[in-house]
Amino acid sequence: MSDFTMAYHLKTNSKEDAIDLLERSGLRGYVFEETNGWVTFVIEGGMNDQIVSVNQGILLHFTRTSDFLGWGVIIYEKEEELGGFSIAEMAEHRENTLTPELLEKVTDPATAQEILKIVEASTLNEDGDTEAEWKCAEKLGLSNIEWISFEQVEGDLENYEVTPVNV
Repeated sequence: MSDFTMAYHLKTNSKEDAIDLLERSGLRGYVFEETNGWVTFVIEGGMNDQIVSVNQGILLHFTRTSDFLGWGVIIYEKEEELGGFSIAEMAEHRENTLTPELLEKVTDPATAQEILKIVEASTLNEDGDTEAEWKCAEKLGLSNIEWISFEQVEGDLENYEVTPVNV
């Protein structure tokens, strides 16, 4: 089984904000503890417009997989998708709509510039890793980006400190 991550990260210092978001959406999920001003949560199915439709803050969706040789990030403010970055070798895909102004919604101006340089230089090696995904996550302050998905968490609950919502 390869490493696969598909998780949302809500820009907040309160785990309760993410729990409330999941409850408003009616979706099943698991919420992690706050780290570096982000609360990570996973939902059944990985991505769902219902989460975005009830979002009231800054929300980031982070995906990485070695099976499909790629990774990506999408940033939302309330219900609006602001932009993102994705790269996938199997689909020979690369898209970057990140801007300094967009990144400054989740970090300071200097770090926003560093992140832009990282994603612009992002390439994939034969294992699907880029180093860029790890550097980008570190710059953003995201800590839950490895083996994090609804299926992974639900199938291995004893190894994750999470709060179930609508489960």
